[in-house]
Amino acid sequence: MIDVEIVRSRHSRFGILDELSNVAGEAVLGLAEELADEARTRVMEQRHPDRTLPSSLADSIIVESTENGAAVRATASYAPYVEFGTRRMAARPFLAPAAEYMRGVAGSAIADALRRLLRGGAL
Repeated sequence: MIDVEIVRSRHSRFGILDELSNVAGEAVLGLAEELADEARTRVMEQRHPDRTLPSSLADSIIVESTENGAAVRATASYAPYVEFGTRRMAARPFLAPAAEYMRGVAGSAIADALRRLLRGGAL
């Protein structure tokens, strides 16, 4: 009897695909955390200076792992009204501008992580 075992390893032809997938997943989660931080910062910058800390809206911004990557959500019930405005209140977007900012950062961050992996370095 002959057994064949495929071991996840950086030196295995098959293992490298698993490692690349893991690196990409970790990079996506890291970028989602950065996006959430950027959105929280934008919420705090838009607040009236007399408002006291903390901000329930900023505190409601969370990152959740999903089947395809990660999701950044503002869970405060009034978050859509702040982001998109109402007929009586102008929009004060915080999530869309943060996502736009991160768009420029995302590609290079994932590419850097993959380069480090392929060179045998740590993430």
